[in-house]
Amino acid sequence: MPSHARCAVGYCDNDKRYPDLYVKRSHVENLCFHKWPKDETTAELWRKQVLKSRQDDFNPKPGASGTFVCSNHFPLGKRTPNNPKTDFPSVFLNLSDYKTQSSPKKRRRINISTSEEPGEDTEMQQLEQHSGPESSDTIDSDFEPPSLMVPLRFEQLTRECDVKFYTGIPSTEAFHCIFEHLSPKALHMQYWRGTQQTQRESRPVSPFEEYASSVGVESRRGPPRKLRLEEEFLLTLRKLRLALMNLDLAFRFKISDGSVSSIFITWIKLMSKELAVLIIWPTRAQIKENLPKCFKALYPKVRCIIDCFECFTNTPSGLDLAATMWSEYKHHYTYKVLVAITPNGAISYVSPAYGGRATDVFIVRDSGFLNLVEPFDEIMADRGFKIREELMMHMATLCIPPSKAKSMQMLPSDVRKTSNIANVRIYVEQAIGRMKVFHILKNELPISMVPLADDIVRVCGALCNLLPPLCV
Repeated sequence: MPSHARCAVGYCDNDKRYPDLYVKRSHVENLCFHKWPKDETTAELWRKQVLKSRQDDFNPKPGASGTFVCSNHFPLGKRTPNNPKTDFPSVFLNLSDYKTQSSPKKRRRINISTSEEPGEDTEMQQLEQHSGPESSDTIDSDFEPPSLMVPLRFEQLTRECDVKFYTGIPSTEAFHCIFEHLSPKALHMQYWRGTQQTQRESRPVSPFEEYASSVGVESRRGPPRKLRLEEEFLLTLRKLRLALMNLDLAFRFKISDGSVSSIFITWIKLMSKELAVLIIWPTRAQIKENLPKCFKALYPKVRCIIDCFECFTNTPSGLDLAATMWSEYKHHYTYKVLVAITPNGAISYVSPAYGGRATDVFIVRDSGFLNLVEPFDEIMADRGFKIREELMMHMATLCIPPSKAKSMQMLPSDVRKTSNIANVRIYVEQAIGRMKVFHILKNELPISMVPLADDIVRVCGALCNLLPPLCV
């Protein structure tokens, strides 16, 4: 049995004697061992490439028996005699490739060598610790190894269920429709880079830039974008839907975490303004025309159903902010938002975000919701909304479950009324559940992102209105 039966690349553990321990890379279809070339020119090229992974004086003769290179180190996963530009080992040659590409189980070195030469263990330890730059020897070739890691793109989501899972948008058609609506404004938007620098870079738009944007030509100043607009839009949706950290998104899209923060802040502001048209306060005639059957019999005058929901935040460092955001109900630091839905489940109003300390009544009074109420409207809510007097000032009525007096049993009529209201008020809970499908509302929001809470909630509500009605 030959003594050199393993791959000649220094950091590769593939050995012909142990096929059960083969490590096959994703670009390799069938792993095999290629013999050392007999041609002197080709053999010298191979030697220079393999020498990058070794610290010894590796110098096999052309056609040396027992010297092999496995398929993992060829760009196309095999030898290509008809294409000299890819017919030599050029990938997975240094330790950094193995640290970023291999699975954790393959990082532990398995000593399977049968050689008993003195000092071999010390040399192997040095090889494991070596992570220096590649050899200064260059190859006279125009070939550049193909990149195995590319930024995520929407084209990689091949199924409708994947589009909904990774973006929160119900279909591919809806994704392209929203992107086409946003892209004309996104072509010349000013990216957020901090208050002072953004204000310094802002300037009026020239007539030439207005014309360029109208014909779809990018006219913004500054360095070129590192991602396409569609990739930036996908990055923003993935952060909303899955609440991924900036470092994670930076790794997936091959940019810096600072660029991820700048892209997300800029796009969430743009989407908040442009997608606000999806949150509509319908007229009374529109409500009546689309009123579900379960409302027609008992609550034909209901204009909307309101409720508040809370989202967690990290612990604030300032005492004033901590006191404002502490919620006795959740026993956590939160921000609270008022949501109104139509009887069929569409989100018709989203209030600004308030600290968790704010009460439901205060939010209704301060948010401007009462300015939308018209005479003879009926607003359905929970028992906690003590706003009957405020609605009377607008000649509207409040529909809430009846309260039970202390130490007294509820009357049968009150029990029936409570049950009827609960059966239809459940839709506002389902609408809020739709919004919290976006995990950025379900997980703890970093304090640095609290100023974006209004825009985040508004965008999530607008995207939820792309879904089918909750009740028909």
